[in-house]
Amino acid sequence: MKHSCRSLIGTLTAVTLMGLVSPAAMADEPVPSPSDDVVAEQPTNPPAETPTADSSAPPATNAPSTAPAETQPTTAPDPTADPSNKPSDPPAEPKREWREENGKQYFYENGVKKTDTWITWNNLKYYFGTDGALKTETWLHQGDNWYYVDYYGAAMTGRREVDGVDYFFDSDGVMQANRWIEQDGGSFYVQSSGAVATNTWLHLGDKWFYVDAKGIRAVGLVKVGTEWYHFSDDGVMSTGWKQIDGSWYYLGDSGAMATGWKQIEGTWYYLGDSGAMATGWQQIDGNWYYLGDSGAMATGWQQIDGNWYYLGDSGAMATGWQQIGSTWYYFNGSGAMATGWQQIGGNWYYLGDSGAMATGWQQIGSTWYYFNGSGAMATGWQQIDGSWYLFSKHGSMATGWQQIGGNWYHLNSNGTMSTGWQQIGGTWYYFDGSGAMATKKWIEGTFYVDDSGAMLVSTTRTIDGWNYTFDGNGRWITVNNGGYSCPAWAQIKGNASSKIYHRPGNQSYDITKPEACFSTGTQAEAAGYHAAKR
Repeated sequence: MKHSCRSLIGTLTAVTLMGLVSPAAMADEPVPSPSDDVVAEQPTNPPAETPTADSSAPPATNAPSTAPAETQPTTAPDPTADPSNKPSDPPAEPKREWREENGKQYFYENGVKKTDTWITWNNLKYYFGTDGALKTETWLHQGDNWYYVDYYGAAMTGRREVDGVDYFFDSDGVMQANRWIEQDGGSFYVQSSGAVATNTWLHLGDKWFYVDAKGIRAVGLVKVGTEWYHFSDDGVMSTGWKQIDGSWYYLGDSGAMATGWKQIEGTWYYLGDSGAMATGWQQIDGNWYYLGDSGAMATGWQQIDGNWYYLGDSGAMATGWQQIGSTWYYFNGSGAMATGWQQIGGNWYYLGDSGAMATGWQQIGSTWYYFNGSGAMATGWQQIDGSWYLFSKHGSMATGWQQIGGNWYHLNSNGTMSTGWQQIGGTWYYFDGSGAMATKKWIEGTFYVDDSGAMLVSTTRTIDGWNYTFDGNGRWITVNNGGYSCPAWAQIKGNASSKIYHRPGNQSYDITKPEACFSTGTQAEAAGYHAAKR
């Protein structure tokens, strides 16, 4: 049925086409040939008419009795000349026609069958073999060129499919190979076999290209398999850094677009899911990172918008307490380095202008503070290097008089807590080992401090029913029934007019030794005592 249709269609086509242009189908009235015999028709003499009496016509006295003989030409006519042609007319078109013979198509020109040649008919090329039969649905190899003729025998042109494979033929029907074909719908590549390359990578010279399922050359960002690639306007695969629509992308040596973290020439970059290079602050997997204008990941100390940040070796932004080198720093929730006073976890800390956490003694403004090894500000009583200091609830070091828990304490100008005898403002006070000021108490059995803590000097005071006299140095003499008692002061036994002796420079006497009492001044002086002035 296919061949019957083909024969019918071919016949109809041939008839139609020949009907348009075939000389055979355009036969005119026959034109006589100059070689045909042309004989002049001899006139027949009419019978002589006998005039009648009433005839008015004159007699034909001068008419010839026979027709004149035809004048013969002096030269013979050209038997091949077409008497209808003029010298200026073009030569006649050759007679061209299709013929079907034994189910095959042939082509004749002026009655001659064309063989082993191409014939152009209605702008299509046809090939007739050595037997003159039209070639159909077959490859033709002529010289270095390949052709393919279709079902109707016409040489294919343009992009055409043959046995499921696409090929490209130029306007002369020549199959193209090893070249790019540029068309409005995109460019494609024909391989050495002539087949259009599809769904494949092409390595041409030192360049890589990719063609899709239709063979169209990829341009711009294209996903191949699971990877993204970029191709220039002429289809060349990009590698390295590439700016696309205002964003930067990195394409590895394989051309695959990088995503996520990528170390390039020793520097780390972050390329998002889209592959676009990130800049500025980026939160990635719960951590914050800073990427400069070049996209390079920052590490170490960075001043950004007036604040200092610290980014570790991994680039992650530090928060909270961080020991950098041998120094502690504190970074708030936004990562900015803290300075000055900071209350953290219920404790106060001081961080200098450099952010370094203060420890030990620190004078801030005009006030002294103490920060322990953890940096926490000290408050209350603190023993530092063997001495006691008092700090307010605000951390300031106390000096001077301080009343704490009903006791009075005195802190020296350097903050150390006073103990023992201390002369303050011209008055002597005594502070026990805890630093508490003594009041209403005998000190060393010789001195007495009153309820204000002041040592009694140059006065007589009744204490616990006894009268005590104190000299200018605070030393006392007890009076008992008008006599002097022995303890503490050496004396000669006798009446009140007796002299009192004491050891030079010694304010304390052992009251447990009765030999401190002498019966004569000579004995006292022999023991190293000297008379006291009265």
